[in-house]
Amino acid sequence: MQNDRRDPANQEREAYYRNEIFEMMVNRMSDIIILFTVDDYTVDYVSPNIERKLGIKVKDLKEDFSLLAASSVEKEGLLTAQELMQRAAERKGSQLRERIHQKTGEKLWFQESVLRGRFKDSKKFVLILSDRTQEVQNQEQLAQALAIAKSANEGKSMFLANMSHDIRTPMNAIIGFSNLLEKEGDDPEKVKEYTRKISASSKHLLSLINDLLDMSRLESGKAIISLAELNLREFLDEICMIMRPQINAKKQNFDMKIKGLTTDALIADKTRLRQILLNILTNAVKYTPEGGSIDFTITQIEQTSRRFLRLRFEVTDNGIGMSPEFVGRVFEPFTRERSSTMCGIPGTGLGLAIVKNLVDLMGGIVHVQSEQGVGTSFAVDMELQVVVHKADKSFWKEQGIVRILSIDDDVHICRDIEDSMMDTGVEIQSVQSGEEAIRLVKDAKKEDKLYDMILLDWQMPGMDGIETARYIRREVGEQVPILVLTAYDWKDSEEAARRAGVDGFLAKPFSIVDLQQAVEMLGIDTESEEADSAENILSGLKILAAEDNEFNAEILYELLTMENAQCDLAENGQIALDMFKASEPGYYDVILMDVRMPVMDGYEATRAIRACDHPDAKKILISAMTANAFAEDVQDALDAGMNVHMAKPLDMDLLKAELFRLMKQR
Repeated sequence: MQNDRRDPANQEREAYYRNEIFEMMVNRMSDIIILFTVDDYTVDYVSPNIERKLGIKVKDLKEDFSLLAASSVEKEGLLTAQELMQRAAERKGSQLRERIHQKTGEKLWFQESVLRGRFKDSKKFVLILSDRTQEVQNQEQLAQALAIAKSANEGKSMFLANMSHDIRTPMNAIIGFSNLLEKEGDDPEKVKEYTRKISASSKHLLSLINDLLDMSRLESGKAIISLAELNLREFLDEICMIMRPQINAKKQNFDMKIKGLTTDALIADKTRLRQILLNILTNAVKYTPEGGSIDFTITQIEQTSRRFLRLRFEVTDNGIGMSPEFVGRVFEPFTRERSSTMCGIPGTGLGLAIVKNLVDLMGGIVHVQSEQGVGTSFAVDMELQVVVHKADKSFWKEQGIVRILSIDDDVHICRDIEDSMMDTGVEIQSVQSGEEAIRLVKDAKKEDKLYDMILLDWQMPGMDGIETARYIRREVGEQVPILVLTAYDWKDSEEAARRAGVDGFLAKPFSIVDLQQAVEMLGIDTESEEADSAENILSGLKILAAEDNEFNAEILYELLTMENAQCDLAENGQIALDMFKASEPGYYDVILMDVRMPVMDGYEATRAIRACDHPDAKKILISAMTANAFAEDVQDALDAGMNVHMAKPLDMDLLKAELFRLMKQR
């Protein structure tokens, strides 16, 4: 009897533990369990995790079983008893269904199984919803990754096909014209023509290699930013000068405009910014037909900080344009539109991918709009730090400039000039017309208080700049400089302006730095004289060249000798150091230093030269001459004590320009 009394107690305790363990497991597991009667869809049991998994309360589902159907994306109705029994009997009760969490709106996937069972002589169904969301998401990610991989492989396959064609094209020209040159070396005209074509093909091949190296560097995450002070006006003039030969060759119309710029002095990575703009401009020239138009606009947009300037560089053309499908993937590497390939336009499909990576690296944004047959517009938004220069009063006093007359029909430009010159000690008097300017000049002449300089707008209503300059020159003679301030290309009008008495030109918007440079140049060198000086800069120079490659050394020696320069060769950095230390003071003018050399590399040799006790150690010009052409290589050269970085293969015109610039600064 005692055992009989204990047995129900044990059974009750075991049932209690089973229930507790079951509830604990259900709450922790991802499966939802629902026990219901199919006749009237009475819910006998719902696992409590349904609220966590689907956002449906247990109480609500017991009252209304249709809430479960409402959570389904497919919005299917309730299955009948016959359908449920058929599924269970035929083992088709398991299916994957997408549902929506009723509180968060999150989309979830459940593997749903229907089981049929007998409970206390009653037939019921058990619905088990197993969460498969993570599995489905993993499968989708894998499918997406596979699609990306396939696309990348297809892109790289196409890229290799294009590269094979694009590399072989200039190589074929180089080899072919070299063979012709060997056979017809006695004909001077053909020699010139063949060498010109070999040079052009070599430069094209070099550009392809540079694109590949740049893209590889960017994708590996090894590209860095080197910030330095930048004069935006000079920088943009440099860009236009580089692009002008390509534009002129296709007889295209090119117009550069600068809008609302308040300062030229900025801090930026000049090399990277140049690469971005040249890639976009080169594409515009390439995909715009002969006689087409290209507009290059630089606009200062709303600032968020006084220390930073927000600029938009926009290039718009009326070329062949792009399809909407291609616009969406124009920045993907190795991508070219079929139409451009069929038109025979060469390219690797890397230029715009490089642009996108560089813009991202510099914290900017690039936009593109295009329509086939209409044209394309690229816009790069960039935020650059402003350089604040203190006004140099001594400069203007030394130059004898105390009063300046500013003539411009735009009152805002006059105010910009007045604000820029506020702390210089120079008095600025502004007028808005040529007639009023002539009256002031006459009054100043009568009072014997001539202006020290005239700043004159080029295009004004009524009396224009050239007519105003002619009248003013008659009044003041030759002693007062007249500078034209214009936003237009003055090359076509320069000769007429000079005849009217104009001494020089300044580009709008007004920059105090540009004005200082113009003042320094007045009466010293004209542009043509500068060009002649730069062209002949190597003549008579004594150059020490460190180059370990025999062929490169021979080519360099011959090129320098042709320019009437004296060249001494050193096989490595140690020999170059010894030759410099043994030389008389002032003997060498320039050192051209290769970077990768045996015994002592170029960086070590440069540091040793700068540290030695030779009288010229600190001041001699040293130029890196290397195939290491990345931005960080340029910075490494400067950090080692070099004055400039020249990439191989050596461009003699660029070498002349850089040496002329450095020597002029000194």
